[in-house]
Amino acid sequence: MQRSFPLACLLLGSSLACLGPKLKADFESDLRGWVGRPITAFIQAKGEPVQAAPRPEGGRTYTFETWNTYTTLSQGANADGTLSGGMTLSSPLLCRLILEVDAAGTILSTRYEGNNCW
Repeated sequence: MQRSFPLACLLLGSSLACLGPKLKADFESDLRGWVGRPITAFIQAKGEPVQAAPRPEGGRTYTFETWNTYTTLSQGANADGTLSGGMTLSSPLLCRLILEVDAAGTILSTRYEGNNCW
């Protein structure tokens, strides 16, 4: 029975590692699916943009942002097994979506930046 535990952990770990690329691919596919659709529908589904700047060739560039913070507490262990003080680690998480829209309000292109989009 002890041999099956490491194998189960290995299978679970590799399954979770494979999930990341699928989530990214699904996110990118969904984002591309907005091309050709009205910006008003995107705003209704995702919320108000943080910026809408005019494009030189007409239309606007819309920017949407989502900010979060990932916080974790780490504790150390003493030689006798007791826990010692720890520290809190925080990392900012950002997803920025940028949509190019023509003068009629149709989404022409989409792109994203950040470490927390999918």
